[in-house]
Amino acid sequence: MTDNIEELRIQRDEAGSRGDWDSAAELSERIIDLELKQQSYTTESSYPAYGGGYIQPIIVPFSSTPQWVQGTWKEEHPGTVPSVHVYRVLVARISYPYSDYTVRTIVAWDGASGVAMKSWVPSYDTLISSTAEEKALYFGGAVPLHAGRAIAVMDKQPTYGRIDLYMFPDDYLPPTTIAPTLTERQTKILATTRTYTSSYRRVMFGRYRVAQQEFDELREMGLLDRRGAITITGRNVVGDAAPWYEYEL
Repeated sequence: MTDNIEELRIQRDEAGSRGDWDSAAELSERIIDLELKQQSYTTESSYPAYGGGYIQPIIVPFSSTPQWVQGTWKEEHPGTVPSVHVYRVLVARISYPYSDYTVRTIVAWDGASGVAMKSWVPSYDTLISSTAEEKALYFGGAVPLHAGRAIAVMDKQPTYGRIDLYMFPDDYLPPTTIAPTLTERQTKILATTRTYTSSYRRVMFGRYRVAQQEFDELREMGLLDRRGAITITGRNVVGDAAPWYEYEL
């Protein structure tokens, strides 16, 4: 089988047009694997890349997202503000909805035409005529990205909203953040703040004897706000570090 991605795309489209979905899916996986091997983009050093093709997302304010993202969310879920996770990647690895109660809207943006196309779970007739990438887009999977194109996966639950925004690396410049050097204890304080509810955080901080001065130092770094909640900068700096656990005591 050829390693030429453009030739593989032509073969995939031909397979889909004749209804050979198994071949189309196999070719799509081949294309994705080749594009992942070519992927040389990572986030800034403050947001390191991890093995296995996983890129740690950059958390950004909803107000800083593109207008097509804000407009769609406000239309679908007025009066709510979601968390936004930006992935700078060549292949969008879309996860399944978190639960059966999730309302999912997917928006594919084409920068060349300036058109945002909303997609929901299609009818059966629509599904069988979809490409392998479209199936992945609806139900979770991998979708190749190209310059000028982006995908916003918008999930809304009764008490929580989240947008996973997948963008071609050159199309999004992450905010310049100089991450301060943190001690292991400071990292644990931030990770515990990020992970637990305020009432349980107080229990954990009491057990680990966290002093007010330690909170003040993190606040001065801009990693906690005046209420003691973790800031967006704090979330990006701490990444997916593990919090304190009760069994560690």
